[in-house]
Amino acid sequence: MNTRKIKLGLTIDLLNNTQCSTCINVVKEKMAKFGKEVGNLIQATIIRISEVNSEIENRTYALQYENCTLNVDLAYNKTNHNQYINGFQLI
Repeated sequence: MNTRKIKLGLTIDLLNNTQCSTCINVVKEKMAKFGKEVGNLIQATIIRISEVNSEIENRTYALQYENCTLNVDLAYNKTNHNQYINGFQLI
């Protein structure tokens, strides 16, 4: 599995995506392009939620695939339900 190629491809796809109402679904769609390398999605779970203030939460999702796990850090606005990707880590 070429993790460098996957990280670069995912970064470019996310930068080119201007609409991110449900960022985790967008990440799942983009990772489907690398299906041969990462395998099928097994599960997606929230592994951490921490409050920044009364309106914003930091959330970490773990997307577990057959051959790897992708941790995605999001900032989530509870008032207007906007999501912003802070970063990701491919393990």
